[in-house]
Amino acid sequence: MTTLNKDLLKLFFITILCVLLIPANYCENIDIVVNKDSVDYNYLLNYGLYNITNIIHNNDRPLNKISVYKINNTTVIISKEFNKIVPAINNQLNISFNNSKICVEFNTYDNGLKYKKVEYMDVINLDSDNIFIRFYGGNNKVLKYGDDYIEFECHKKFNISGDTLKYKNLTVKIIAIGIVDGDLYIDAKWNNTDIKKTLKGTEDSYINTPYGKLWYSKSESNWSAKTNKSFVFYLECVKTVKDGDILSTKDGNFTVHIIDNGEHSKIIAYELNNPENLPNSFRFFDYNITYLKTDKNDVSLFLISHTEKNKISNITGQLMLIDNIYNIYLIKKDSNLLIYVNGEEVNNITISNKLKSSSVKYNIYDDDNYNLEKSNNKVYLIGGPVSNKITKKLLDKLPIKITNENPGRYSGVVEKIKNPYKNNSTIYIIGGSDRKGTLGALLAYNRGYYHDNKYLVVKYRSNKIEVVNKSN
Repeated sequence: MTTLNKDLLKLFFITILCVLLIPANYCENIDIVVNKDSVDYNYLLNYGLYNITNIIHNNDRPLNKISVYKINNTTVIISKEFNKIVPAINNQLNISFNNSKICVEFNTYDNGLKYKKVEYMDVINLDSDNIFIRFYGGNNKVLKYGDDYIEFECHKKFNISGDTLKYKNLTVKIIAIGIVDGDLYIDAKWNNTDIKKTLKGTEDSYINTPYGKLWYSKSESNWSAKTNKSFVFYLECVKTVKDGDILSTKDGNFTVHIIDNGEHSKIIAYELNNPENLPNSFRFFDYNITYLKTDKNDVSLFLISHTEKNKISNITGQLMLIDNIYNIYLIKKDSNLLIYVNGEEVNNITISNKLKSSSVKYNIYDDDNYNLEKSNNKVYLIGGPVSNKITKKLLDKLPIKITNENPGRYSGVVEKIKNPYKNNSTIYIIGGSDRKGTLGALLAYNRGYYHDNKYLVVKYRSNKIEVVNKSN
């Protein structure tokens, strides 16, 4: 046997031995070091550290997915999926989105919890020219209202993989598909009515049904696929809810309350009936609510998942920012509606940013009580040298030396070095010349600007991050 073959054989056995010695439930250990008396600690609590902290969760990045679909040259549909972990104290969970709120009351026990009250509330501003109300995932225009009722538009989406849509007494069958343009020739039947019509795939091409206006969304459909074609339809209808109504939905039965909220405002509330029968994880008004645990401080933690869909039509002006985290703009040029993401034109866009399950064990240490020389773990230092004593200790070893003047006002750095005391571990420094710079660096890390570079320099002003410099 040659020397080379012997060496390869040795390497093979060493590799097998290492695999056998690594436990199946191996979990990376991470130390987060911050001055707990500084504003940097508040930043960490409020925004977290993406993909590391499970319970101290980043509220800056609750967004999982955003989709923008152009229906025609005047209308787009924007769909956003959110996930966030929300703490609850005094056995009350409150979840707020814009003018909407979910209130949950519960009691905890050793083996879980029991819900006492679950209620969704929407505040309606009656002074607005266009009044909208949230109802099951949509932002719906109010048509009229009175002391004890509200009438509004609503939209129901159908995604079909075959050639037939069925809804109550309505049956719509796809007879033919335009090979070039994707138009659908359909046969719609209900009761004694039979209508055959071509749907162009835009909102202004529709059929009137007993349940509202039905139209086909070509831009959301996979009509050109050779196999596994899919088609998206929308049903626009009018719904009226009255005070005291009991509505039956797939999520259960709930009672409607319409409440005066001053001269120019109303509250519409939906109270779930029999909440005591709910499991730990349940769905309510397009919100998935999951009880996680109650910690040693009697703080209960819930995972909240939510999908929000809005239709934007009749774009006013030539430029509209629709998402500032992912830098998505709508641009009106002549008779065309354009979608731009990070400076590039796209047709329809879906950006996914799924929050990954953390496979790490982390501890948060105060900079006064941390010994870097004894740590074998990966380390994250939050804060510049003025705030964080460990950052100050490593200042001469940083690729970008952080001072009050460098990288400058409102500027921060994400950078990494080898631990000078433990060569097998890595240290990440997230800090700035001032508190705004540190916040900007933390947000840049959370929003995915940093890709394990040697360093990344950013400026943070008016809630916008500008990349100033970065290494390969």
